[in-house]
Amino acid sequence: MQTSMSYAVFLEPRGFIKVLEFVFVICAFACACDFKGDVVLKVKCSSDINVSNTTSTTTVGTTSTTTVDSSSTTTVDSSSTTTVESTSTTTVESTSTTPIPEILYTAEFKYPFKLYKSESNSAISCNGTEETMTLEGDYSSTACFYVFVGVFSFLFTIFAVVVYVFFQPTYEFMEWIPITDTVVHGVLTVFWFGASIAWASALTGIKKHTKTDLVAEENPDICLEALSCTVDKIEYQLLDFSVIFGFLNVLLFGLNVWFVFKETKFFGKATPPSTQAT
Repeated sequence: MQTSMSYAVFLEPRGFIKVLEFVFVICAFACACDFKGDVVLKVKCSSDINVSNTTSTTTVGTTSTTTVDSSSTTTVDSSSTTTVESTSTTTVESTSTTPIPEILYTAEFKYPFKLYKSESNSAISCNGTEETMTLEGDYSSTACFYVFVGVFSFLFTIFAVVVYVFFQPTYEFMEWIPITDTVVHGVLTVFWFGASIAWASALTGIKKHTKTDLVAEENPDICLEALSCTVDKIEYQLLDFSVIFGFLNVLLFGLNVWFVFKETKFFGKATPPSTQAT
């Protein structure tokens, strides 16, 4: 096997595209693996609560009557009448309202996106019992297949670059190497296409299962008696970029199939027919 280092291949389309594949493949599976999201469920049981309720009224009434009748000759008649009436009523009324703070449930989810294994912190719900928020959905198979295609493509890209740079004479001399290169590129193109479509569909499901409607439906013990039950907005930019990079890899690997195929014997220039001397 002949060995000679040459970077001239990177001036050709197949070499330049191979560098782009290397970068885009890393971005595709790295964005999927590095994502971490938090489902924050905010529950409000009531707008306010009455702390005390007492009425205060004070009334005091007093009535006093005094009558004295005195006449004197030889007989003394003295009459005195005194009447006192007092009424007192006391009632205290005091009203105070205090807002109830929101109850927060937080659950983290990440690769491989087994949502049903994501459990939140425990908190006292509106019905007075201690509850934890749970999610539903399992997208691990799709996520793992997508990452598998990415990692395999990453290793294949490194191997192909090493062959292009160090073993180019052998690559051109042994006909089965360009053919194998073409076949692998074709297979990876199909794999990237299927994985990207599946991952895009799975991402739609992940977004759906982390929205307010389904989270509230999946946690009736928390949200059934609540005045309001909402989920904070989750940023999915990394996962969106991973899907975009996946479809870009479909384009790159599919495009490189043609340029690699040109290195095979099947694309050789037709040799002119030999002319016999007359």
